[in-house]
Amino acid sequence: MSSQGDHGGEGDAGAEAQGESYRVASEKASMAVRDARRAGDAAGAVRLAAAFAEAHPGDAYNWGRLGITLADCGRHVEALAAYDRALALDPQDWRFLGNRAGVLAELGRVEEALTGYDAAIAAGDGSASRYNKALLLREAGHPLEAIRCLRDAVGAATTGRGSHAGDSVADSVTDLRWVAEIADLLAEIAREIDWDAEEAQETAGPGGPIR
Repeated sequence: MSSQGDHGGEGDAGAEAQGESYRVASEKASMAVRDARRAGDAAGAVRLAAAFAEAHPGDAYNWGRLGITLADCGRHVEALAAYDRALALDPQDWRFLGNRAGVLAELGRVEEALTGYDAAIAAGDGSASRYNKALLLREAGHPLEAIRCLRDAVGAATTGRGSHAGDSVADSVTDLRWVAEIADLLAEIAREIDWDAEEAQETAGPGGPIR
């Protein structure tokens, strides 16, 4: 007869195998959704993402994937509901928070979107939400506040706290690209408000004052 400990080992192995099986299924679902989107089959991508989320409703990532897919199709109200489902399961996931804020911005709910970006930043988003918040502030006619956000985004990206921070060379290159994009946006804002571009970039650098 097997001992109680042996049964426990078999149970652990079964749970591990089940977990691996689900991980593989989730990856296949992601690839299927991605392939449908690349093929221009937006409705098909939504169907695939929705089916997997409904089949496995306890995984926040599934609802987040559905939210992204819906948002890409311009179905922002439905995307918002999907992100709400994701955040009900994982309230501090900064990716869901930032993406939800982007959907709110698309719906014209600017104040809620700004608050949402702040929530994503507080949850750990280094640079992406700051950058997107700056874009929204610029559109809303607040260029100096946008520059403050960009300054903070540069600081995050250059001190290993960027949205793509990691140990790999690819992560470092990605954050450097973020810095380049931020610099370009700073120059655009500077031109819009007749501010010297070099002064704007210096002013908006990590720790720099806002004049």
